[in-house]
Amino acid sequence: MYMHILLLLHLFHVVYMHILLLLHLFHVVYMHILLLLHLFHFVYMHSLLLLHLLQVMYTHNLLLLHLFHFVYMHSLLLLHLLQVMYTHSLLLLHLFHVVYMHILLLLHLFHVVYTHNLLLLHLFHFVYMHSLLLLHLLQVMYTHILLLLHLFHVVYTHNLLLLHLFHFVCMHSLLLLHLFHFVYTHILLLLQVMYMYYLLGHRLMELPIPVERKEVIAQNTYLLTLDGDIDFQPHAVHLLIDLMKKNQNLGAACGRIHPVGTGTFTPSPAYSLVGSNYNIYCTFCS
Repeated sequence: MYMHILLLLHLFHVVYMHILLLLHLFHVVYMHILLLLHLFHFVYMHSLLLLHLLQVMYTHNLLLLHLFHFVYMHSLLLLHLLQVMYTHSLLLLHLFHVVYMHILLLLHLFHVVYTHNLLLLHLFHFVYMHSLLLLHLLQVMYTHILLLLHLFHVVYTHNLLLLHLFHFVCMHSLLLLHLFHFVYTHILLLLQVMYMYYLLGHRLMELPIPVERKEVIAQNTYLLTLDGDIDFQPHAVHLLIDLMKKNQNLGAACGRIHPVGTGTFTPSPAYSLVGSNYNIYCTFCS
């Protein structure tokens, strides 16, 4: 009987040490939960998009703290009960078994909570990276839209400038049309002489400006004559004007022509004569 009592005392001592260890474990878990609460509070202050979820987690952690406190008080009550019911060994063994199963359940619950917290952390990280990607995409789209707006502004300004230039040219350009009957086509050269006289002589001399100004206008007045089937580029006209500006004694200049399109080109005798003199085809016949 004495050995049996000593064995029971030793068993109670071991149980008592285990309970103290469990208390210490509960204290460590309690400190970790406090640390998690600070971490959740930090995340709550810096994550406006996850505010509702953090509030739920915060409430969940408070419930866990209340549960841990209840377990802690329950363990103290069990310790007091073990000290009082020292002589009731069988009942205490059964109670220890119940406590052991309860502790296993709590450990499983802690593991579930830990896994759930890890999952939430991964979810927070995924949402954070997704938000950074969306912000970068929005920044790229914003820069692209600004570039397009700048391009539209440049094109719009260029079109306005062209419209103003076209309006200025239209308002300051004088278009003269000379219509004649087809029966007078045999005096075409005489009509050309009349054009030159009208533009260089009559129209210029009628202007109420000094003679010096008339000479300047006459030196900068050029007549461009073309056949109806001639196509040219503005650069060709610039070359002719530059050529005439270099030599004040030059009265006329022509550019080279060449046939385009399909079919064969047979020069007329007039073209052959001009080609023999200038070694080119020119538009003096205009």
